Amino acid sequence: MSEYLKKDNPTRVSEDIMQKKFGGSQPVFVVFKGDMQSPEVLKMMIKTEDYMEQYSEISTTQSVADLIEEMNDVMGEGKNIPDSKDKIEDLWFLLDGQDIMPQLVSGDLDEGIIQSKFKSSDSEKMADFVEYMNTFIKENSTENCTIQLTGMPSVYVKMSDSLLQSQFSSLVLALLFVLVIVGLLLRSFWKGQYCAWYRN
Repeated sequence: MSEYLKKDNPTRVSEDIMQKKFGGSQPVFVVFKGDMQSPEVLKMMIKTEDYMEQYSEISTTQSVADLIEEMNDVMGEGKNIPDSKDKIEDLWFLLDGQDIMPQLVSGDLDEGIIQSKFKSSDSEKMADFVEYMNTFIKENSTENCTIQLTGMPSVYVKMSDSLLQSQFSSLVLALLFVLVIVGLLLRSFWKGQYCAWYRN
């Protein structure tokens, strides 16, 4: 939204700094619901991160799946998600208790998130990204692994849609009000419509 501000506006200057130095200021979250120790769910998180990073406005991504991959690599098994849930549980034990874990996965291990940042504050790019992600989510979300996009881009898009709907509703109400007033003045609803629509 900062594109509507002047280039020397403090808010826009701060936004530009955040984009250049910190990869953006708009947080993006992708929420996964399912068994967070399931190989299928963790692999889907990695697949989602890879897809997100193909979008030019996404800087970096982070999830518990990344930590599992890294820990598996440290153990000499390669940087990938193990196919066995037992192996994942062993790796999880090594990660358990680290400060970052509560930020990435729920205590019940039934929800996890991908954290990222959106570089741009341009509303059109945000809308495009939301559509880009919704296409992926529709194709990959399953009963055992539901995926949902949250964060500022999706919030901005919902706000924009809501504002547009509100403006349309206000316009319709105003038009109806004019028709009623003109009809009352002419003591005929149909004459009121005629005057409102056809008279210059």
